[in-house]
Amino acid sequence: MATEQLSSISLKGSVDIVCDFLNYAVHNITYIRMLFHQADYKLETKYDVPTHMCSNASMKDYVDKMIDSLRGFLMEGTANKLVMVIMDSKTQQRLERWEFDIEVEQDKENSSVAETEKKVSMKRLRKQLREVFVQIHNCTCMLPNLPKCVPEFKLLIITDESLETPRDFMETTRHNIDDGQELIFDEVDTKFHRVHSKVQYRAVEKAQPST
Repeated sequence: MATEQLSSISLKGSVDIVCDFLNYAVHNITYIRMLFHQADYKLETKYDVPTHMCSNASMKDYVDKMIDSLRGFLMEGTANKLVMVIMDSKTQQRLERWEFDIEVEQDKENSSVAETEKKVSMKRLRKQLREVFVQIHNCTCMLPNLPKCVPEFKLLIITDESLETPRDFMETTRHNIDDGQELIFDEVDTKFHRVHSKVQYRAVEKAQPST
């Protein structure tokens, strides 16, 4: 019988894994949805999967700042979602909404979660990360092409409603797509956080047959 020694993971370790995954996911989504020129991307390997990281300075700076902010919220336990909205830059019509729901696993036996360590199979965790990453990369065959427009994206951090809006942030809507269709991906479980990923997209209107 094959066995594996479990590894210890802390809250900070879990937050680092989740934020690293989301950072790579956002960059790769901009690549597969062709939001920037192909020349702006560098090929890397993550989770044993080829991925593309955007080298556009303003885009990279924006994503880095949002992921760093998310990291702080997760350490405080006040964030529960990262949302990436792709829209038409001219009309602001929402075209796709990529949602990463971050569910905090409560530890009823220890109220000081920040000081807790849990046992996790890193092999299983890496497999989950790889599978979701592959699902995101391959889902383009099921998504409709983006309409002919100049697309842009924005990132939203969804926090507890009781949290006062931090400085340098502003309240906004959740940018849902009414009557949109969804693709749901597998989950990632670090033992501190469960990440549920999905994309909501606007269905393509079929042309009516001529009579």
